Amino acid sequence: MPSRRALGRTCGIGAILAVLATYACGGGSSEGRPVATVASTTASAAALDDIRDAWDDRATDADELRLKLDRFLRLYPDDGAIDLVHIYYAHLLLDSNDVAGAERELAAADLPKKYWTTPHEGSTRNFYLIARARLLRMQGRPAPAFELLRRLAGKIVDPQVFELFQREITLDAVASHQNYEAIAYMDSWLRNADEDDREVARAEIPKALRAMPTDVLENSLRAMRANETPSGYGIEVQRLISARLAEVAVQTGNTRLANWLVDPSAGGMPILDSDAGLLVSELATRHHDVTTVDRRSIGLILPAGNDMLRDQAADVMRGVAWGLELPRVDPNGGDQTRLVTRDDGGHSDQLEAVLDDVSGEGVAVILCAIDTVSADRAVRWSEQKHVPVLTLAANSKQNPVHYAYVLGVPPQEQLDVLANALTPIGGGKRKVAPVVDSDLVDDAASTFASHPNLVPFQPVACELGATRPGEARFPLAAWEKAGVKTWFVAGPEDCAHDLLHEIGPQRDAIIGLSLEAEGATDQGLLARVLGVAAGSIPYFPGTVAPDADIAKFTKSFGANPTWASALGRDAAILARRGVASLPLDTTSDASEVAKRRAAVAAALGTAKASLWTSETSGFTSSHRLNRALRVVDAPHGK
Repeated sequence: MPSRRALGRTCGIGAILAVLATYACGGGSSEGRPVATVASTTASAAALDDIRDAWDDRATDADELRLKLDRFLRLYPDDGAIDLVHIYYAHLLLDSNDVAGAERELAAADLPKKYWTTPHEGSTRNFYLIARARLLRMQGRPAPAFELLRRLAGKIVDPQVFELFQREITLDAVASHQNYEAIAYMDSWLRNADEDDREVARAEIPKALRAMPTDVLENSLRAMRANETPSGYGIEVQRLISARLAEVAVQTGNTRLANWLVDPSAGGMPILDSDAGLLVSELATRHHDVTTVDRRSIGLILPAGNDMLRDQAADVMRGVAWGLELPRVDPNGGDQTRLVTRDDGGHSDQLEAVLDDVSGEGVAVILCAIDTVSADRAVRWSEQKHVPVLTLAANSKQNPVHYAYVLGVPPQEQLDVLANALTPIGGGKRKVAPVVDSDLVDDAASTFASHPNLVPFQPVACELGATRPGEARFPLAAWEKAGVKTWFVAGPEDCAHDLLHEIGPQRDAIIGLSLEAEGATDQGLLARVLGVAAGSIPYFPGTVAPDADIAKFTKSFGANPTWASALGRDAAILARRGVASLPLDTTSDASEVAKRRAAVAAALGTAKASLWTSETSGFTSSHRLNRALRVVDAPHGK
């Protein structure tokens, strides 16, 4: 196995990457030659050879391998190679996501004492450990899987086992967020794979890179490109990381990243393929640092590329389009406001770059941030850059002062108002299971603990997934055992929808929903659904005063507005008021740009409109919308 060049000196991230690269690839085996698992008879040895031959072709003929494994287990149950055959079978079942079947095969191999907890030597033991790690990862436990395999780095001689090890430890490192080590293992996998396995690596690694933070990839590539850093990384892993960063730059309009990727002095263009290089080069020609205000332009940044937030982003877009009366028959008609949109991918660490790019397009005000973390970053950016911003979510740390305005409702306020409403229902103590965004877990625990008539369970994060394929997303068995009949959801609509679906039609259940979750109230068989309400949202005809504009929206889209679409509509109308007095020309004069941005910020502070999300008509002096939150019963079937 080839080793890396020795590290000459330490230098920040470059030194870390260099060390990890050496560690990932390893030097030589400390095991010596592997101890073979030997078949007991000539006939079983021939059958084992057939299995090994079929193993190489399993990607195209898994059924043939399964037949040979079944035949061996049936004919030679006491053979010396029976454990090895069980491990082959476990790997085959994991290929088809049969986690339960693989677990049975590994248990049948009866190897933990012989091969896992004791230092038994040999390829069979390593083959077993890799199967065990695959099983752990697919059960949602990548961290112990990674720790199980990292002890094998540099110790595997058998080429077949090494091929599996390279793939598995890379995926384990990515899933357990060992990001820099994951990159080192990716490089080792690409360098040491044969041609067939290298094609597998070229297909798998880009998928893994998409799950990693952009700043990690950029820091890693910078270290790899630095001439003075002897990282020893191969050109292929650099090309794949560059391609992923190019994808991010194009998706988010990040001109800073695009310029760096194509900068020849930074080792840029030669490493990008022609298609990626062309797209990034076009993006790099944008000048996001040019100070411009282009007529009455409004920017909109949404996480359209984020699976969990995509529906919420789409609702915001509908509301913004409604508030700006888009599309128009005549683009230059009316007040001539124009909309510039960008996708931030749902990654808050990319938000500032996207804000820079959108402001470079000449917008006078930007609508963005549908989560708390992004709202804090947007407020900070707005006040630093003196560019007006309206955040759709409430911030938690950065206070708006001059240029930033906040439309969202703090989640803690929603938790409090719902807990207060739940307390008197039914009398006595009520067991409550909160299901919330991951950054609200601590807030939810403290809120419900402060209400003596509520018995809270440990809050469950909306981001939680099923631990095994086919299993429930949420801990239904634990809730049922404890007699939980009340749930509260503070998170995206899809989180609430999955919970309602899994709980099913329990007649005595109570579901409390935050403003963001109320789009899921279509499960009319539940006894009671309580929703936080603000302004006219949630809108149920017959339960609130008629609103002609909401009625038109409902008729146009075939559904009542959600909280997200109502926020988008209100933000767009207030932004439209803010830019209404701007001249219909474009200026790049620095003093004039500053003057126009300041004028928009001031106009937002005094803008008034009939709003859907608040009974008030505009921002307070603290740059926020006041609301009187209440709790309402959702009509069944709505």
